[in-house]
Amino acid sequence: MSKKYFNSIVDEATHAMPLYRRLFSKLIHIRAVAAASDILASTVGRPNALLAGAIASFIFTLPLYLLAKNYGYALSGFEPIISFVAGWLAGMIFDTVTFILRKK
Repeated sequence: MSKKYFNSIVDEATHAMPLYRRLFSKLIHIRAVAAASDILASTVGRPNALLAGAIASFIFTLPLYLLAKNYGYALSGFEPIISFVAGWLAGMIFDTVTFILRKK
């Protein structure tokens, strides 16, 4: 897509927007920002990985919190982060394996 055509589409779409939305739109449509967003979305921000991280964080943190509260232990607050990262990694592995299997 040519830069002139891209800019005309963005200008047309943002014409009726309030000023703060127009400024935000200009910011996120800068080529470098859009490219970085696309790269992050295709690597770190995979939907299955994020969903798996959120589910794992809930499943592992809730019982841990209830046990700690019942027995009088204090939690550091790092437990949900660790369980989210573990679930995210499991989701990334799942995505990678399914991608490889679909290629065959």
